[in-house]
Amino acid sequence: MDRTLFRSVDQTVPLVTARFLTAGSHDRKTNHYILGRQLMSNRTSRRGFLSETPFAPGISCGRLGEGMPLLVTPFPGSALATAPEAWRTWLRDNNGAVMAALNEAGAMLFRGFAPTTTRQFGTLFDHLMPFSEGCRGIANPRATKDGRVLTSTSAPPGFRLHLHQEICYAPSFPDLLVFHCVKPSPTGGETTLGDMRRMRQMLPATFNDKLDRLGIIYRRHFVHPDMPPHPFAPAIRNFHRSWDMAFGTKDRKEVEAICSDLGSFEWGDDGSLEITYASPGTIEHPFSSETIWFNQIATLHANPRSLGHFSSSIRRLYPPGAKLPTTVTWGDGSVIIDAELQPVYAALDTLTVATPWERDDVMLVDNISTAHGRNIFSGEREIEVAMFDNLPNEEF
Repeated sequence: MDRTLFRSVDQTVPLVTARFLTAGSHDRKTNHYILGRQLMSNRTSRRGFLSETPFAPGISCGRLGEGMPLLVTPFPGSALATAPEAWRTWLRDNNGAVMAALNEAGAMLFRGFAPTTTRQFGTLFDHLMPFSEGCRGIANPRATKDGRVLTSTSAPPGFRLHLHQEICYAPSFPDLLVFHCVKPSPTGGETTLGDMRRMRQMLPATFNDKLDRLGIIYRRHFVHPDMPPHPFAPAIRNFHRSWDMAFGTKDRKEVEAICSDLGSFEWGDDGSLEITYASPGTIEHPFSSETIWFNQIATLHANPRSLGHFSSSIRRLYPPGAKLPTTVTWGDGSVIIDAELQPVYAALDTLTVATPWERDDVMLVDNISTAHGRNIFSGEREIEVAMFDNLPNEEF
């Protein structure tokens, strides 16, 4: 491998940083595009040069299974394997090389590095900007563990989460996700991955054409805070949350201020809240300019495949006409029928890669090019997550 390539990337980052920090622009995505394309201009190709050759000093690299994620390990006995602060410094100093490698690999699994506490994990990527919009109003309930560190998901162990990109049902979404394995489950529980750069190639042209022409609309419904839990299914409140749970406040004005950044919103006569967001269902990747599958049709469309063995219970609790917590339609308002999604699920199944967790693993994921999910599991499982914008932290 030509190491001068990575030197040129590393040298470019401060120059580009200076450009967008002094430009006076507050458009995060525009700045991300400027940085990504500048980095790509120093690349001979997006793929092909990254192999088992280390891309930065002090580490070894290898491929796992289907090639995703890229496995990164420190030299045995080195400071990277024993001292969290040394690892944190290494990530900061080699950020250009790490991000170039991530752009190609889609996900990187750091294994064998110094064990970290939750608080230490939260500081590993201090050199990057925390996800600016936070997680209030997101579809998947999470608990804050420490600062920016959240629980990964509250979905029941028997529920399989299909591949998806985080918060792509809203105008603002994190560019990067970082997972930390505190405790792997005895069986299952892998955080699955899938290369969404390949997704559209695997779908019928008729489906892609329809998505390009119509886009999709997400409608997310939150019940009134005082609505009592369903008498036969009290746990349904985690599935269909009240808006005070989702936004962390009962102040309507505060909720409305947050909603203004999430799409259009409407209060129901019963005190419920509905947020609507129209999305193209695809996105242009800032590093490569590729058009990439970027939606949650597979996870937020209510059908037997997405709901799994909970499907019959949900259908009993929500008769025809009842408001579901999430609804996905075509952009013209027409229904996406279950049969249209069969090739979507088939493609996602083909792309899904599952790597078993080991304690203290840390996985960095490009939330645009790479989707993630979760397999069913048994026993105890504890995975933490932090979300970032792919921009330098000005306060670091």
